[in-house]
Amino acid sequence: MSVSDFLARGGAWTVPPAIPVDLNGPDGRPYEKLPPDSQERPLAALFAKVAGRHPDAPALDDGTLRLSYRETAERAASLARRIAASTPPDVLVGVCLADAAACLGILACFAAARPCLVLDDTLPDERRTAIMRDAGLAACIVAREGATPLPEGVAAIRFAAASADAALSLPADPPPIPPDAPALILYTSGSTGQPKGIVHGQRAILMRMAQAIDTWHVGPGDRLLSLASPATISGIVDLFSTLLSGAMLLKLDPRRVGWRGVLALAADRRITCFHAVPAVLRRLCAVAPDAASLLAASFGGVQIARISGEEVLRSDVERLRRMLPPGAYIHTVYGMTEILALLGWYVTDDAIAPSAPMLSAQVPSGYLLPGHSYCILDEQGRPVPDGEAGELVVRSRHLALGEWREGRCVQGSRLADDPDDPSCRILRTGDVVRRRPDGLYQVLERRDRQVKINGQRVEITEVEDALRRMPDIADAAVAARHDGATVGLLAVIVPVTAPLCDAAALLRSIRERLARQLPAAMVPARIVLAEQLPCLPGGKIDRAALLQLGGSAGVA
Repeated sequence: MSVSDFLARGGAWTVPPAIPVDLNGPDGRPYEKLPPDSQERPLAALFAKVAGRHPDAPALDDGTLRLSYRETAERAASLARRIAASTPPDVLVGVCLADAAACLGILACFAAARPCLVLDDTLPDERRTAIMRDAGLAACIVAREGATPLPEGVAAIRFAAASADAALSLPADPPPIPPDAPALILYTSGSTGQPKGIVHGQRAILMRMAQAIDTWHVGPGDRLLSLASPATISGIVDLFSTLLSGAMLLKLDPRRVGWRGVLALAADRRITCFHAVPAVLRRLCAVAPDAASLLAASFGGVQIARISGEEVLRSDVERLRRMLPPGAYIHTVYGMTEILALLGWYVTDDAIAPSAPMLSAQVPSGYLLPGHSYCILDEQGRPVPDGEAGELVVRSRHLALGEWREGRCVQGSRLADDPDDPSCRILRTGDVVRRRPDGLYQVLERRDRQVKINGQRVEITEVEDALRRMPDIADAAVAARHDGATVGLLAVIVPVTAPLCDAAALLRSIRERLARQLPAAMVPARIVLAEQLPCLPGGKIDRAALLQLGGSAGVA
């Protein structure tokens, strides 16, 4: 497929219809909008305004560190002074911290006007060091010197020492990072290929924050539970949409506090909003046999639940409905590291009812969000007829600026400059989508995950949905195994009663039930039992690691 062919033929971009971003959502909920010119302002200055209006309101909480807006602003400013004293202007600074400390480190980089690379502090040392080398870091904020291995030439900025740096000072008016200059670099998870550093400017970030706040109506008094890594786009959206709206961010990592710890802290802090990827949601629901009562105590005050990061199945929404109180809203978002959000909607029960004309077990991905134009193209670069499937291509000034390579921003493999407007870029998403008759869009699959078995096209999400609906299965994931010219499905199953179940009997029962529900080509050739699904740092299922489980014990 060639976008240049589409443009050469005079192809026109489509502008999304004017659908309110909070359609079917909490339109009567009070909140504070960002200023109309927020995209032109420094993000750090916008946060300072919010902190000035709500100095004593809770801002950050990770179960150990609890800070008000005043304390958050002071700690971030102190750390910014140390960054400014330790690095020359415009160099890339890394943040390798956990939870609330990571949030402070990111805020400090913006305040110090240094582009920021956020690193997941739980990555293996070798992988994290390789990213630092690839990015060409000048310095990295770490918990304490020696705690995080750093490549030669990368200076350590100690987070713990920042509070003692009152004598250090920033210039009276540190020149802010321009709206369209590199401000934030995030390395992709590698779920769709080799990890790469994606570069965002403040304009794109603030456009999405304004849109998110208008969508969710989050504001002072709200308490958002975020389980996303700060090194992912979901974690960044959680951070800034909360702290630019006057709400509180409860930033928890289940790897540190445990799944029961997440539920206990959510109950204690009386959260009103919740965000997770579907894989994390399913883990929460499988915490223990008494999970139902724990979930009711933890999520009884939730008014808005957000799901993003992976395809959302009807069974995921049904699971959420059981977790949440009556009247709570469920919002799904489709985006990727190169574009913070492209599709979104508040899920309505009638649109996903068993009688609804759904294209698959997946919940519709949403309406096209404002701020972008798009086209849907076939493999020859031609627009597909309305309602037909094709690759989604996006044109916008709010896309990523490019990829970070060898210490600078370059165009990258999927981004291209717009020949008609130098302020815009063009992104090939790699995702196959279709517009439904009701105007909602369905992301059907990634072009590189299309599977045919014995000549039949197989929807992997349909198989996963059938498995997850079985009462004795806590979670499941399916991947395609390629063995030469042969393609087969591998299913990895997490039983509700693992490891106490009769593995042979369970595997036999699963295969029999699938054979009654699905065509023969959709029944996995191999089924593996596991205590948990492998996940990437952001919580998404690690599809590559799934395939490595194919030789495990407990296989049918």
